Amino acid sequence: MFSKLNKEDTILRFSLRFLGILTFLGTIMFFMLSKAQDIHLPSYVSYLIIAFGLITAGISHFSVRHSSFRFTALLLVSLFIAIIGTFQQMNISLLFIIPIFLSYCFQSKKKAYLCIYLNLFFFNFSKIFKSYNIYIVNPAVYEFKKILLSNLIIGLFETIIFLTVAMPIFMLLIKQNNELKKSLKEREDATNDILQFCSTATSFHNKYLSIHIKGVRDITKILLDALIEGGVYIAPEYYDQIVFSVQFHDIGKIYIDSSILDKKGRLTPDEFTLIKEHPDRGVELFSLLPKNVLDEDYMRTCKNVIYQHHERLDGSGYPTGTKNISFEAKIVAIADVIDALLSWRPYKPPLSWDNLVSILEKEKAGFNYECLKVIYKEKDKILAVSDENNKALKQLLGLSGEDIIRQ
Repeated sequence: MFSKLNKEDTILRFSLRFLGILTFLGTIMFFMLSKAQDIHLPSYVSYLIIAFGLITAGISHFSVRHSSFRFTALLLVSLFIAIIGTFQQMNISLLFIIPIFLSYCFQSKKKAYLCIYLNLFFFNFSKIFKSYNIYIVNPAVYEFKKILLSNLIIGLFETIIFLTVAMPIFMLLIKQNNELKKSLKEREDATNDILQFCSTATSFHNKYLSIHIKGVRDITKILLDALIEGGVYIAPEYYDQIVFSVQFHDIGKIYIDSSILDKKGRLTPDEFTLIKEHPDRGVELFSLLPKNVLDEDYMRTCKNVIYQHHERLDGSGYPTGTKNISFEAKIVAIADVIDALLSWRPYKPPLSWDNLVSILEKEKAGFNYECLKVIYKEKDKILAVSDENNKALKQLLGLSGEDIIRQ
């Protein structure tokens, strides 16, 4: 699941970042040539072109993380290439094929065709300005009409070659790409069905688990968003992997009798021993999934979360007591504890925020410090998630009253 599509998105983001750098360097080169008076343009025109280049480079970089700007970025880069390609000193007009290729590989069919035709228009229209730039360098030697006619004929010839040779290749590429995407989407849907079955089976085994999974997932997203806002870089695909893994973190509890999971009194040592086995059993069960259901990165992240979400940085956790814990497990571990403490259970009411903070402070040696810091800042969001889930939990428990009483 997701492997091909994620790699495709990674390639596109890399390409957009490359185009942004290329545009920036082209802008710098144009600025240096204009300062050296190798380009004969009024100062204000040069500054407008430089400003446009910098804006285009910025939008290309911005579109790396904001997909809605990607097509706009490709068109702006095409226009910038067409503009600076009109100068003999910057003969880079053939680079217009880069945004065309990217639009074909990664955008919709309509946008791909639009990008092609606009690129061809930019490319041929730039021939007019290129002819003029050649003419004004030495008007005594060159005749503008002849230069214009020559460049238009060359542009027309290049366009015909592109339409007759390159265009069919691109059409074949987009057809194959669309077929591949369709196939991957069908496979992804089938994978989702399998994974949904696994998650649902766990929830049916214990009626509280589905609500707990939702709470842990929502709190995990709050923590990740807060960390990103605070300057921690988390790649989008890694973010998705962590959030995705939450639905399986307690899958091992399917092996534990529901009477133990819902027991109102204190667990016996033997019962707690069984509880501590659920990370091991969860990894065993998850490993039974076909290898082609998830790609390696998703598999690894899910297994880490399943196996390590009860481990602690001070070595006090289980099942192994390791201090070497993956980042994803550190995040889910805190989210798991927060949801458990703030939620109704057959054996306890939810804790108040102050009591939750008190417990986390006592056990802070076992948790990631950066995560603890953002938890306190996200009090309102976390309590909103908890209150929503507790309404559902109270219905399951058959409790009356609208108010959630916290201890």
